[in-house]
Amino acid sequence: MAYLKAASLTIILLILSVSLSCAGEFMAPIVISKSQYDIDIDGDGKTEEIEIVLENGRRYNDKELWCGSGEKWEGYFLIRVKKDGFVLSVQSLNSLMSSSENSPDPLFFRTPEFSLIFKDYNNDGQIDFNLGQYAGCNGNYYKLFTFKPDGTIVRLPVKDQEYGFSVSNPADNPNSTDSIYTDGNLVRFSYYSQSQGSISATYTWNGKYFVLVEEKLNNR
Repeated sequence: MAYLKAASLTIILLILSVSLSCAGEFMAPIVISKSQYDIDIDGDGKTEEIEIVLENGRRYNDKELWCGSGEKWEGYFLIRVKKDGFVLSVQSLNSLMSSSENSPDPLFFRTPEFSLIFKDYNNDGQIDFNLGQYAGCNGNYYKLFTFKPDGTIVRLPVKDQEYGFSVSNPADNPNSTDSIYTDGNLVRFSYYSQSQGSISATYTWNGKYFVLVEEKLNNR
């Protein structure tokens, strides 16, 4: 009888192990992105640290045949700003990136650990950053964010574009991209249209949100 119980327990543990292996590795809180930059929220010239933390989710290799396959972190994330070892702000990244702050969807970011791309997108003297999510085989949707004086993060909205900027990247659709360019008070990037081809888009900041200035076909 003891032998049968031991054998049954071994089988159960084996099944659980296989199930977890197939589903992916469930993670304790882990930092997936760490960036150091003087975001100049207080003008003291000291560097702040911005971290993205997988709070509840998994790291796994998505082997399905689609453009979003590959190794990724998936679940619910925090973003926090630190300085001199002290935490200035902690926020739900899923809420910041979602259209519904009360019931945000899970996010996924491609491995390995990555750094954020910082630029002053709205030309107001305060540094900003971008962060993307899968939009399809031709690119990602990127939202732009900035910092308040207390270190909290707010989104820079795009008029009539809840998902942000649709951007085609030259490589593997990075989590944060340098393919969004600044030109004075203008922001430029390219995206791919199935019906028209590669399109160059130009936006400007009107004090409340980004508005479209021009779209034109590339190579024309």
